[in-house]
Amino acid sequence: MLGEAIRLDIAECMDAMRLWAKSTSFAGYVLRELQSAKGYRTDGTDTRVAVAVCNLWQQSPRFLYAVTSLRMLGKEAGVSPNAAAAALKRLNGWFVVVEPLTDQEGRGAGCLGLTLGEVVCSTLNTLLDERDAARKVVWPTLNTEVVQLLPGVQSTPNESSGAESGEGVQSTPNENAAGAIDEGLHDRRTGAADEYSTRLNDEAFMSGTSPTVKRWARRNAEGEGLTVKGWLEQYTTPGLGEACLRVIDALTRCGEMTAQELAAETSKTLGTVRKAARRLETLHLVEAEREHPRASKVYWLAAEWQATLDELRPSLRTWQLVDWREAKRLEGALRFHTERAAQAAQNGDAEEARLAGARVEKLRHERAAVLARLHPERADAELWRMACDVSKPRRVGRLQRHDPQSELELHKPIWDNWQALDDEADEKRMQRLMLAGWARDEIERTVRHWGPKMMRGATRFVMPDAQPVGMAAD
Repeated sequence: MLGEAIRLDIAECMDAMRLWAKSTSFAGYVLRELQSAKGYRTDGTDTRVAVAVCNLWQQSPRFLYAVTSLRMLGKEAGVSPNAAAAALKRLNGWFVVVEPLTDQEGRGAGCLGLTLGEVVCSTLNTLLDERDAARKVVWPTLNTEVVQLLPGVQSTPNESSGAESGEGVQSTPNENAAGAIDEGLHDRRTGAADEYSTRLNDEAFMSGTSPTVKRWARRNAEGEGLTVKGWLEQYTTPGLGEACLRVIDALTRCGEMTAQELAAETSKTLGTVRKAARRLETLHLVEAEREHPRASKVYWLAAEWQATLDELRPSLRTWQLVDWREAKRLEGALRFHTERAAQAAQNGDAEEARLAGARVEKLRHERAAVLARLHPERADAELWRMACDVSKPRRVGRLQRHDPQSELELHKPIWDNWQALDDEADEKRMQRLMLAGWARDEIERTVRHWGPKMMRGATRFVMPDAQPVGMAAD
């Protein structure tokens, strides 16, 4: 077992690896056939996933080996599971070696084993070699033990490992990695907080639109005479994105910088950095000044930029995006462990059923807490019912659009029960119907779209006899 001194030293090396990843473009490492026709366009996503992998290696109880799933990796990196899978394909071989795992110890068949790739091995070896040269008394045998544990590492750290230029591996990655260190990797480490790694899962620096904001747009756009897109453009702000996060991290680490210095530090183009810096300045997260008209503008972080960011969050289109992804992840985990418990009970394995049942109960409480943040207007009983529901969503929606008879059969019972409660307020009727088992979206669509049609007799379809579902007593 490795000594604590070696683990601490590897933690420092992982800090340096994260710095290398977020200050180096991966364009020279990713295979050409995995890049788009216009060139390398996924540096932001790949950097997020690479830094997240370093975080997992450092947190893992096993030395420089991590087991994760695409959903967990996406959560750590602040991207979707599909984006994480695509990034791993581009990083595989030279940065990380991905090993699909079978179903072991109840983890599930979708788990992945992550070990060090060629560039990381070479870079770690170089860092450890530099550390030994400076502190031979403290780390007399560090390199020998680490080299024996790193896969595919040779005794000379700066030499190529001799790996074939195959899938996911470039021909000369080690030379580039060693060059990045020789240019002064440690000189840029000021001991400041690592804003990039700690904010990977911060929804303010993500992209896209969360279901919460989409729901707001659909509900409010029609009343204001706007399209959904127009409402989003008028009342919301896009997420800050990865470029703004890199600029904030660089300013935190290095202090005042010009746009040219930021571009060199973040490995972004000058145009991308200027656009990100201008946006941060507009949002009062960054301040800037020119000493004279022809001088380059100098940027630095505002004194209260974190408080300003917190005030800005509800107006961003990524508001609650992290919670929605977490709810989806918990739903998948809950479904897996529910099936695991049922299978164990069927096989007569009492211990396995007990462990799976305990896991299911824990996941239900975690999911209920997330759903409470996403749906604050719903009652606790309804939230708990939603948290326990692991039934797969219906996948016949598109077919029903071409089959109005089937659509009517779905909405007729909802409308009958809605009409039966016409003496109560709309919100009270909504709660009663949801307690009867219908989803809010289904009820809203019935009331707004299908109800008026049925009231006007606009349909030519014959409905079968259906008895309304009994309502629970108050």
